[in-house]
Amino acid sequence: DDGSSDITANIAIRNRKDSVIWASASKMIEAVRILFNKDSAIILNRLQKNYSVLAIPDIDKILGMNSLNFHSVQNILLAIPPFGIDDNSRFSLLKGDYRIENQTPLFKETIVMDKSLLRMLQYRYEKNIREYVVINYSNFKQAGDQYLPNIIDVEIHTPDKIHITLDVSGYSLSKNEDAPF
Repeated sequence: DDGSSDITANIAIRNRKDSVIWASASKMIEAVRILFNKDSAIILNRLQKNYSVLAIPDIDKILGMNSLNFHSVQNILLAIPPFGIDDNSRFSLLKGDYRIENQTPLFKETIVMDKSLLRMLQYRYEKNIREYVVINYSNFKQAGDQYLPNIIDVEIHTPDKIHITLDVSGYSLSKNEDAPF
């Protein structure tokens, strides 16, 4: 065993902006349903017939990312830089796309953004050489007035490797929507 896991699933995402995210992951049948809000995540595992309630700081530990919050999770799913861009960000062009680097004492992030869509093509968050997350976005399609990725490919190294491929079957973005739980 090399300590790595590969997971591929179809996912449907419903998002009430700045409030709650619902996600349902399926592989022939619904396997997992997740509700994120500003302080916790509720994970309903339909295959194992159990559920978990995690505080956002616990999700930090699972993903190996510092300062993770609801807003940054929402941005990651929408291919928007999760921690923003500021005056300390370093910008360059990489094969016609924007490359943005941010570094703090706790982490380094590298972002490659599509120049025309202004959406991330790749996001890398690195705590150190052995603990990092790489997210690749592809197959962008229009959802409402924005372009969103239909494929989100995530590699988490903590230092074991977890590889998750999300095939997004649909996005529902709104301000007023009843919970699907």
